[in-house]
Amino acid sequence: MQELYVDGELNAWRTCSSTPIDFVGGYDDDRVNVGRYTNTADVPRYYFKGMMDELMLFDRALSSVEVRQIHRDGIPAANWYVDAARGSDRNSGLSVHSPFATIQRAINAATAGDVIGLYPGVYHEELQFLGKAVTVQSLADAAVITATNGSAVSFFGDGPGTVLRNLVIANSAVGIFHAYGSPTVANVTVVGNVYGAQAFGMSAGPRISNCIFWGNLIDDLPGCRATYSCIQRAGPGAGNFSEDPLFADAENGDYHLRSKGGRYWPAHDIWVIDEVTSPCIDAGDPDGGFSSEPEPNGGRLNVGAHGGTAYASRSAP
Repeated sequence: MQELYVDGELNAWRTCSSTPIDFVGGYDDDRVNVGRYTNTADVPRYYFKGMMDELMLFDRALSSVEVRQIHRDGIPAANWYVDAARGSDRNSGLSVHSPFATIQRAINAATAGDVIGLYPGVYHEELQFLGKAVTVQSLADAAVITATNGSAVSFFGDGPGTVLRNLVIANSAVGIFHAYGSPTVANVTVVGNVYGAQAFGMSAGPRISNCIFWGNLIDDLPGCRATYSCIQRAGPGAGNFSEDPLFADAENGDYHLRSKGGRYWPAHDIWVIDEVTSPCIDAGDPDGGFSSEPEPNGGRLNVGAHGGTAYASRSAP
């Protein structure tokens, strides 16, 4: 199937086959002709008389979510954009059409108060915030950060204005390393690491809330505390609990929460219904923002990387 989108809306399509064609041009090859339309074998009607200011060609089929994120105003506001799949650190990083490839490049360029938005994908990096009060968060479905032989994210003297939000940190030696300071870590899923979050020193430690720590080999939160979080090795803190988060398919990197109300299935860009519901749904901080979660959302924030976003699993009926 070949599809043509204009400003994020499906404008035309055709099946790549030698059978009768429902769409462009009446050819039996795999061409898509811009500005030419017919739904029969008749002579095509030309109707495009404007000017194309941005024409984007891809070597793969984008999901409907990716198309909407590229072309619509529904992209969360950000100062810097990062996309591991189609970005380049030679880009400006200042728009969705010119993203950086690495998160660290964006952090290096950012100044206090900036928001760094990540497109879905796996980022093989060891991040340092450099003491900057910036926010790193996913733009759409949760991005994944992994550092096989190191610390995926390290904090050295960062304050509460340094924010890590709506991400998955997986398959690292240390998910989050904290030397000193009090950065904010919210709605992050920390899974399959040797250590989840590890803190040293006498400082207050990271402000961790609405997170999931599960399947970490040695420990989840040595030296750290959390609130309203799902922690495999139960720890002190308001609202914490230790129950299987019921990931959709952790072995294959799908950390969406199962739900009888429905969850997003990124591999197929659809929502599906499960036979069970994760205890992490509607278990976040009662004062946390839930309005961006799809309805029914139970009027309360979900725990984990997708909480507070359009990709949060729905509340059970």
